[in-house]
Amino acid sequence: MGGRPPKPTIVKEIQGTLRKGRTNHAEPVPNQNIDEIPQPILVAKVKAVRSWWDQILADSPEGMFKAMDADLLQGHCVATCIAERAAARVFQEGDMVADKDGNKVENPSVKMFSRMFALTIRSASALGLTPVSRTRIRAIKEPEKEDVSGPWVNVVPLVRNRK
Repeated sequence: MGGRPPKPTIVKEIQGTLRKGRTNHAEPVPNQNIDEIPQPILVAKVKAVRSWWDQILADSPEGMFKAMDADLLQGHCVATCIAERAAARVFQEGDMVADKDGNKVENPSVKMFSRMFALTIRSASALGLTPVSRTRIRAIKEPEKEDVSGPWVNVVPLVRNRK
């Protein structure tokens, strides 16, 4: 099947392109925000993965990521860390290394970096973490609650309910 992949309803709503006639009213809506780090990140002894996780959640608007996004966000953090380690190996060893026969070949870390960086870019775009994908997102602010204190607190509801 060709063409662009369909956008989730929430993305259309955030971008302001949602059309009521084309809305799937039975679309499941996740409601639980990410509140704790997934178990695999806790078990892993990789501080860099945890650091990326914490940084992304700290830099993102509250409520942007739901619990259902945790696996994708975790994969993004892991791929980013693998790409960083592969890049460090390439800088340390060089882009060409000697194989077991002494012949010069491309460092396997170059290929690993390339694959993980491509995965990182795709997942970052899907999560709204790239500059281009951020321009398509509008942060929705919660409506501010009215201040109901003061001497007119009992009179205002009566005036509002009059027709």
